This record gives sequence, C-alpha cells and structure tokens, in this order.
Amino acid sequence: MVPLEVPKRRNGLTPPYTGPQIASWLFLLATIIHFVLFITPILPFEAAVALTAAFFVSVFFVFLYGMRAIAIDPIDDRLKKKILEERNGVIKSEGKFLDFIYRLYNGDGVKMQSVVVPEEETKHCWISDTTVAEHSMHCKYCGKSVANFDHHCMWLNTSIGSKNYKDFYRLMLAIALMQLIHIGVSTYLVVDIFTHGPTEARADDWLGTSGDNTSIAITAVLLFFMFFDAVSLILLAQLIVFHIKLQKKGLTTYQFIVQDAQRRREKAKLELELEQMRMTEVARAQEQGQNMEARRLVMGGKCRSIGCASCDPLDMPQPPPEPDPNQGFSSALGASNNGETEIPEQPGDAENGGAHNGVETNDNYHDENEAAHENGGNEAPATNGVGFIPVNGEVGEMSNERHDLDSQATQSELGDPDDVGVMTPTKSDALLGANPRDRDDEEEEVLPAV
Repeated sequence: MVPLEVPKRRNGLTPPYTGPQIASWLFLLATIIHFVLFITPILPFEAAVALTAAFFVSVFFVFLYGMRAIAIDPIDDRLKKKILEERNGVIKSEGKFLDFIYRLYNGDGVKMQSVVVPEEETKHCWISDTTVAEHSMHCKYCGKSVANFDHHCMWLNTSIGSKNYKDFYRLMLAIALMQLIHIGVSTYLVVDIFTHGPTEARADDWLGTSGDNTSIAITAVLLFFMFFDAVSLILLAQLIVFHIKLQKKGLTTYQFIVQDAQRRREKAKLELELEQMRMTEVARAQEQGQNMEARRLVMGGKCRSIGCASCDPLDMPQPPPEPDPNQGFSSALGASNNGETEIPEQPGDAENGGAHNGVETNDNYHDENEAAHENGGNEAPATNGVGFIPVNGEVGEMSNERHDLDSQATQSELGDPDDVGVMTPTKSDALLGANPRDRDDEEEEVLPAV
C-alpha cells in the first residue's frame, strides 16, 4: 500500500508565503505604525487616550481571530487520523516555533489518540485515497481534504472550513472595526487641517517643524491611508454581507458557486428552448400568412433581451425546483445524498408489469422480442442493462431536440468551482460540474483528468 502524501500546507503559517498574505501583514503593520506616530500625537489629549485605546482593542481582536483562523488546521479528521497512523503520530515538522504554534491552536493534535472522529456520513476521496466526511472537499492549494470546505483564502493562505470559519468571519468584523476607527479619526484630522484648526499647531509641535510643508505632508499621508481604508471597507462590506446571506441559507461558499453555476446553466437551456419555440411559432405564423403575429413574436424576443419580458407573447419555461440545503451537503449541491441522479417515477409504471422508473426489466425481454417479430421487426426489443428514458409519458429515446439544447449550454456558462480552490474527490462531486483539472503534476501521472 502506498503511504499517504503529507499535506502541502498544515495551516496558514506553513511556508512558502504568498504575495497577498505578505501584503496583508505589511498593511496591518503600516496601519498600526501610522496611527501611533501620525494620529495619536496630534489629537487632543482626552480624545487621543480614548481613540487610541479603542483602536488597539480592535487591533487585539484582529490578531486574536487572525491567528486562530491561520493557525487552526481545517483538515478532515479521518484523513488526519490516517496520516498520523501511517507516520507514527507526526504529520510534519516545520520547525520548533511553528510546531509550538500548531500545538497551541490545535490542542495536542499531533498525537493519534487526540483525534476524535465523529459518526457521520462518509465518502471516498480519490485524491487522498481515504474515507472522509461527506461534507469534506479536497483543497488543491493545501493538498488535503477540508472538513465543511468553504473556500481557500489567499489573504490568510489557508483553507476555510468548519474548524476555522467562525474565526475567519470574526476576523472580517474586527478588521472592519479597526479601519472604521482609523478612517474616522483621519477624516476629522484632515478636515481640521483644511479649516486651519489646532491640529496644525499640534503637528508642528510633534514634528518640531513649522510652516505649510508640515501640514501638506501630514495631510498627504492621512489621505493615502484614508483611500486604502475606504477601498478595504467597501470590499469587506460586500464580503460580510455575502457571508451573512450564506449563513441564513445554510450554504458554504463552494456550495453557492456550484448552485449558481447550475442555475446559470439551466437558465441558458431554458433560453435556448424558448428561442427554438419562438422560431417554430414564427415559421408556423408565416406559413399561415399571419405576418403581424410573426413580427410580434420577433419583437417580443428583442424586448425580452433588453429586460422587458412582459412584452414577449411567449412564456419562459419553468426551471426545476431548487434543492433543499437541509437535506444534506450533496443535496445542497444539487444531487441526491448518494451522489446519483434520481429518475422520477413515471405514470403508468405499475401497469407496465415489469417496467420501473422508465427502465425495462429483464423479465420482459423475451416478450418484447416476440412483439418485435410480430410487428415485422420495426420495433427494437428491450436490451439487458439498457434503460430508455420516457418522453411525454411514453417509453422511447431521449428527444433529439432536448439533447441539442443540452449540448449548446456550453461548459463556459457553468463558472468554475476551482475559484475557491476545491478539487472534487468523488463521482458525486464530478457529477456536479466541479473541475479537478488544476492538480499537481505528480497527481496527473496517476489520475486522469475528468
């Protein structure tokens, strides 16, 4: 048996560090230095004490939740236990300091007996070649299955799952609070400088200079950080609102991306079906000499394309109902819990005496052969192992028209679940459109692309 590969990344502190991760550290450090050296000294004493205390309280929570989100290992417990069993209780050593941080935030997690595996639904991860929780996904950046995978955060350089999601969410709130305090105080100082308030004199006293050059320099630095704070707050606000909506719906980021891709694909199919219906109706109207009706149908299509669906005489076909996220992780992705597509029971199955859900059973094989000979060979007999999909309540081949519509809804309309760094580890996930094409070269040698 080939031993399991050690995950590429234990947590966000595992080297190598990425550009966005380093940039976030530098901007956090620069914000703190700027507040201490360029804001606190030029504030009135009473305001300086209160605002500086409030700022550092927010900084404390940024470090608290930031370190937890980065240092906590979101690995699937079953995968972790199997790796520990194969490697005598040690996943990987990254140096004394990083090992100490890992043990501090993950308990005594490098010992086998400390890994408690909960009883829950499972599936097989074909990348890690082990059984993992049904809600786990394989992160291609971290090289491991992540419990309740949400996304891979490039700013923290680690995967976000059930073990560190709360800290990630609280980190966003703490950063937003810190930047609100920073931009609010900076705005007050800039306005006071422009109105020639006492801030100019306090700045001259602090820097030991005098004249307009001091005010210009202070204002320029304040405006630079205000611009950075404003951009960051806009992006953070969007992200926080997005995650609030996800929490209300009980979805992860990955589940939302897959569902959104499925909705867009279904919408493209419905639009193609509607246009084919329009072409058919236009042709019929022209054959019957109803030129005004044909023009009305054509104009209705143009009106619908610019957003005026009420002007279109044709109705859009109804999409299928959305999956219920309360039915399980796979159901939230749009599949049944066992990862297989369900075929609805067709009317009249009970009367078919051997047909179930549109699939002929082997008991009717010889009867169908005899019926085919009696009809002169024009009717194809049922074949063992081959099912026929019912169309309009009858047993027959799938409609070529619908098949063409499916073919025209190209993969480019699906979106890419790889944007969150996931690799699909099971056949049920591959059914959902997740694309594991971005895997390591070593994995590509043994795993064909799907």
